[in-house]
Amino acid sequence: MPTTRSLYTFEQFKQVFQKMAHDLAIEAVTKLASGELLIKGYRPRTLSEVNTGVYHIKFYANHLGFNYEQHSHPDHMDFEIEEKFYSTSAHCTKISFYSPEIRDENTKDEWGYTYLTDHKKTDAEKKRRQNKIDEFLEKLMKDADLKPEPRFSLEKYSKH
Repeated sequence: MPTTRSLYTFEQFKQVFQKMAHDLAIEAVTKLASGELLIKGYRPRTLSEVNTGVYHIKFYANHLGFNYEQHSHPDHMDFEIEEKFYSTSAHCTKISFYSPEIRDENTKDEWGYTYLTDHKKTDAEKKRRQNKIDEFLEKLMKDADLKPEPRFSLEKYSKH
């Protein structure tokens, strides 16, 4: 799964996505939207999962998942955010996302069944999804008036 990194902490993301989950849940219940609606919470003022059929936010012990699905809409987003535990950079979190392999329909394998991967199109799609997720998260965090909190890195202070 491709990944990107962020200087925002996992706690900052959790705070913003908890607010978003609460807002989505309140909106869905207020509108009594037809279709899928799932709201789970196990602790006071903390939700563990909200699924409105369009948005799905799920909080796990060490990471959170976000999915925006609008009937194969081009703005579809599906990613997971988790705390980054290794100290090779100032990034605090790792964001994993799905990106499909794009097949070259003009080239078949030796049996004539499977199309070969078009790596240029696959790499371009991965970059497009990464940019869309990065832009979405950056806007979300700025709208919440949060500033990145880069973590301490030994590389910055070590002599090469």
